[in-house]
Amino acid sequence: VIENAIFAGTSILVEDVEETLDSGLQFIIAPKLRKQSGRWEISVGDKWVGYNQQFKLFLTTKLSNPQYLPDVFIQLSVINFSVTLEGLEEQLLSDVVLHEMPELEKQRSELIVNIAKDQKTLSDLMEQILHLLFTSTGNILDNEQLIATLHDAKTTSTQVAERLVEAEKTEIQITEKREVYRNVATRGSILYFVVLELPGIDSMYQYSLEFFKRIFKNVLDTAERIKAGEEIEKQCQLFIDSLTYSVFSNVSRGLFANHRDVFSFLIATALLRSTKAISDEMWKLFLRGPPDVSDISKFEEPNSQIEQRIWEKCCALSQCSSNDLTCFAGIHTHINEHYDEWKPFIEESSIEIPSPYNNSCSMFQKLILAASISRRKVVSLARQLVRTVLGESFTLQADVDLTAPYQDTSKDTPLLFILSQGADPRDSLERLAAKMGFAKKLSILSLGQGRGPTASKLIKTAKLSGYWVYLQNCHLCPSFLPSLEQKIQKMSRKSNEISDQFRLILSSMPTEVFPVSILRNSVKVTSEPPSGIQPNVQLLLNTMSPDQWESCSKIRPWKKLLFGIALFHATIQERKRYGALGFNKIYEWNTSDFSIATKILHAYLTQNDHTPWDALRQMIGDVVYGGRVTDDWDRRCMNAILDKFLGPTVLEDGIYFDEEQKYQQINLLTYQQLSEHISQFPVEDTPAIFGFHPVALNSLQLQQSTQMMNWIISVQPNESGGAASQKDDETVLQTAEELSSSIPT
Repeated sequence: VIENAIFAGTSILVEDVEETLDSGLQFIIAPKLRKQSGRWEISVGDKWVGYNQQFKLFLTTKLSNPQYLPDVFIQLSVINFSVTLEGLEEQLLSDVVLHEMPELEKQRSELIVNIAKDQKTLSDLMEQILHLLFTSTGNILDNEQLIATLHDAKTTSTQVAERLVEAEKTEIQITEKREVYRNVATRGSILYFVVLELPGIDSMYQYSLEFFKRIFKNVLDTAERIKAGEEIEKQCQLFIDSLTYSVFSNVSRGLFANHRDVFSFLIATALLRSTKAISDEMWKLFLRGPPDVSDISKFEEPNSQIEQRIWEKCCALSQCSSNDLTCFAGIHTHINEHYDEWKPFIEESSIEIPSPYNNSCSMFQKLILAASISRRKVVSLARQLVRTVLGESFTLQADVDLTAPYQDTSKDTPLLFILSQGADPRDSLERLAAKMGFAKKLSILSLGQGRGPTASKLIKTAKLSGYWVYLQNCHLCPSFLPSLEQKIQKMSRKSNEISDQFRLILSSMPTEVFPVSILRNSVKVTSEPPSGIQPNVQLLLNTMSPDQWESCSKIRPWKKLLFGIALFHATIQERKRYGALGFNKIYEWNTSDFSIATKILHAYLTQNDHTPWDALRQMIGDVVYGGRVTDDWDRRCMNAILDKFLGPTVLEDGIYFDEEQKYQQINLLTYQQLSEHISQFPVEDTPAIFGFHPVALNSLQLQQSTQMMNWIISVQPNESGGAASQKDDETVLQTAEELSSSIPT
C-alpha cells in the first residue's frame, strides 16, 4: 500500500503511533533518494521504487504527552494538534446554543459562511485585477476588459462591503445572545482539562473527548428545566450543577477510592483558579512550600515547645510578600507568642486555626498553612474545601452498582474493570448477568500465556450469537493486547455485523502496556475492597442470604461468632492501611477467606454439642487466614486480634469490641436488622478498634496527606517558555542576589 502511494503521489495516514516509531517507516522518515533517467526513486529495502514528490506521510498519536527522541523532531514536523481550553469552550458553547436556541446557531452558521464567501469574492476580484494589470500591454485605458473588470469590481466591492457591515452588526447581536450560555461552556472546558490530567496519577485513567461530549450532551437533554418566564441564567446554573456532578460521577466510578479525593480536589481548585480566587502564586506556594529563609537568626528566638522545622516554615511563610499572601504577615510572631492556641492545630487533631487567622485566611490559604506546618491535616482540609466549593456529594464513596455502567456500554463499547489487589468483580458481574437475563449466556475466560487464540475464538462466536464475553486478567497476557485492540477497533467500524446483545467485559490490573484506544473508548469501573470497617462488614454479610443467616440450630453462637468473624476480617483488612504499624508485610485476604471461615464455623457448631474454641481458633486463625501470613510476628499479632472476636465473651449481650465503645456486638437480630446495626458504626474508624494508641492516627494521616500531595504534583504540567520562563528567571536572579548579599565582604 505504501509503495503504491509513493509511486502515485497520494497521502498515507498512520494512526495511533507510540513513542517509538515503527522501524518499517524509517525508509520514508529518513529517505534515500536518487535521480535515475530524469525521475526520482526511493530506496525500499533492497530495491528502488519510483518516487512522486506529491507523496505525503501523516502520523497521529493519541498519547496525551508523548516523549519523542530528538531525532523525531529533526526528521519530522511535529504539530501539537490537541484541543485548547479556549477552543473547546467555543465548541461547547456552540453545542449549548444549538440545543437551546437552534435557530440562532443556524443563523450564525449561515452568517459565517456568507461572510467567508463575500471575503473570498473580494479576494478573487483583487487577484483578477492584479493579473490583468500585470499582463496588460500598451495603454491601460485602451484595455476594455480591464476597464470593465474595474467597473464590475467597484460595484461588487461596494455591495460586498455593505453586506459585510450588515453581517458584522448581525454577528454582534447573535454573539450577545450566545454569551448568556458562556458560563456553561466555560465550566465544561475546565472539567475536561481536569479529567485530562488524570493519567498523571495512573496510566489507566484515559478518557476521550468523545466520552466527555457524550456526558455534556446527555446533561443538556436530561437536566431539570426552568419554568416559563424564569431567567435563562437560572437554567444555565442548573446545567452547570448537573454537568459538574455528572462528570464527577461518571469518571470517579473508574477511579480508585484514594484517587477520588484527588479528583474532587482538582475540580474544586480548578474552578477557584479560573475565578482567580486562587492565584498562581498561591498555587505554587501550596505545591512547593515557602522558599527557605536564608538567615533564620534575624528572627526572634522561638518558643521552646516549637520544633525547629516548624519554626523555619513559619518564618518562611511570614516572608511571602505577594498581595494574595498578606494574611501570613507576622504569623511567626503570633505562633511564637500564642503557641498554646496553635498547639491543637500543629500537634493534635484539630483542623481549626486560632483567631484572627481563622477569619482572615481563605479556605485555600488554611490549606497552604497546613501543608507547611501540619501536613497530616491536608486531606481533612482538602475534603472541607471540596464540601465548601462543590458540596457534600463530591466527598462520598462511589456506588458499586453495575447497572449504570452497563447502560453506558454497547456492542462496540466494552466494560473494563480496573482491579486492585484482592478484588474480584466476578460475583458482581454474574449477578448483573442474572438480572439482565444473561446468566446462561456469559462466557468467562481467564487470560494467561497462550490463551490469546482461545479468547479470539470466543469473541468471534459471541459477536454473532449475542453472548457476553468476560476476559479476566488481561495484564497477564500482554502479547494478546495489540490483537484485542485491533478487534475492538474493527468492531466499531463494522458494528452492523454484530448482535445488539453482545457485550465485551475486560478486567486488568493497572499496567503501562494496556492499549490507550481501549482505555479511552471503554466504560471503566474500579474493583477494589471497600475502605472502612463499616462498609467491609456490610459487604461480607451481603454475601450471605437470609436463609444462610438462619441456617444453624445453635442460633446464639452461630450469629454472634459469625458477626465477630466478619468484624475480625474487616479489622485486619483496614489495619493494613497503617503500613508497618499494622503488619510487617501486606497480605491479600478476600471474601473467599470469610466464606470458608463461615463454613467451618457452621460445620463445627453443628457437629459438636459445645463450641470447640481451640479447634475454631486453629482452623480459622492458623489455616484460613494464617495460611496467607508468612511472618511469624504477623501471625502472632493476627491470632491475638482473633481472640478478641472469637471467644466465650463474644457470646454475651451488650459487649463492645473496642475501649471507646463504638463497635458493639449484635444481639440475636434478624438478617434485615443487620444493616441498621452496622450503620451505627463510625464512618471514620478510630485507632482503638485496631488496638492502637490514638497517636497512630497521626502516622496514617501523614502518609495519606503526603501521598495526596505527590499525586497532585504529578498531574501538574511542566512549565516552559513565555511567562513561566520569565518568572523562573526572576526567581533565579532574586535568589542569586540574596546569596550574594549574605556572603561576607
